[in-house]
Amino acid sequence: MAEQPMVQPGLAAAPGESQVQTRFGVLKYDRSTAYAFPKGIIGMPEKQEFCLLGYPNPKFSKYKLLHCTMDDELTFIVLPDELAKTLIDAADIDEACKELQMARADVTLLLIVTVSRQPDGLFVSANTRAPIFMDARKRQGIQYVLPNPKYLVRQSI
Repeated sequence: MAEQPMVQPGLAAAPGESQVQTRFGVLKYDRSTAYAFPKGIIGMPEKQEFCLLGYPNPKFSKYKLLHCTMDDELTFIVLPDELAKTLIDAADIDEACKELQMARADVTLLLIVTVSRQPDGLFVSANTRAPIFMDARKRQGIQYVLPNPKYLVRQSI
């Protein structure tokens, strides 16, 4: 899945692109590359369009950002496919793809990441219970709750 380039502060967005200041820095995206989320994200059914972007800080380049084009204040940190697949069994991914009617070859798996402050430092976790399935061919994303109870909403990473 192609990610969108980031813009440096002070640079204007190109025609057809949007530029937004987020808590992660200045991002730019092209809505023509957005993914439709017909059911939204769990708890936010009205948020139905997102772009997958690179993380602007190279220190955190293993993460991506899932930015809502409908709400400039809504951006999720996500763990992309190769890292996500190490946390979820291939059989469970395949079963979900079958149920979602998505070809596995077209799917990129994303996990929403949460960073919280603890008395002894930061706690970073990923939601392995409800991964996001991004179908590149259909340009569609779906957050899907896996039926296997072994997956956690806050899996330490």
